[in-house]
Amino acid sequence: MRIFIQSPNTDRSDQPAVHACLVLRDSNVVSARPGGIIDGCAVVLVSSIETTEALEALEKAGIHALADSQGARGFEDPPRLSMRP
Repeated sequence: MRIFIQSPNTDRSDQPAVHACLVLRDSNVVSARPGGIIDGCAVVLVSSIETTEALEALEKAGIHALADSQGARGFEDPPRLSMRP
């Protein structure tokens, strides 16, 4: 399953995906892999059984993420990272 990561900047790098993968691995989502860039958003790939757990871990870490069914266009424009206190 693709999970779109909203980047804190507009450089369109996959660094947000790499960071998200590290967060997910620390949260025991072992299937997490960087998946490149789609529509200007970094993508993380996870197994479908771990999607819910992955989204919860990313939210807990303050990373704004959307599952594939919502697509990259579900983010506000311009991209911003959602940080929770």
